[in-house]
Amino acid sequence: MGTWGTGVFDNDAACDFASAVVGGGGVRALDEAVDRIVSSEGDFLEASDAQEGLAAAEIIARLRGSPGEQTAYTAAIDAWVKSARAQVPDELVGKARRAIARMLSEPSELLEAWTESDDIEGWRSAVKAVVRRL
Repeated sequence: MGTWGTGVFDNDAACDFASAVVGGGGVRALDEAVDRIVSSEGDFLEASDAQEGLAAAEIIARLRGSPGEQTAYTAAIDAWVKSARAQVPDELVGKARRAIARMLSEPSELLEAWTESDDIEGWRSAVKAVVRRL
């Protein structure tokens, strides 16, 4: 897991996912990412799927007019959000909330990794910020 911080886009999977969204995946890619998490109920949730789903939730919040932290890692997605003018249905927002709740419950590889980390509280804070902005 190429992770360098607690932020949503502070890992390779989220940055690659954001590039795919900008590169043509659009809202469909956001929907597919949160669907993978929601449909994993009871199954082991891979860290990369969880990171992509969290990035999708973050992008959904940005599309709904509630941007989070803006960094070099979010520059492409922020530009896309401004130009895309994509509509996000309420159903997708609800699904994103359910995806985050699933990611925060066992069995979740990402949750396990952060639980074993000294930065668990920073990561939880970043995740809670996304939920508040959805």
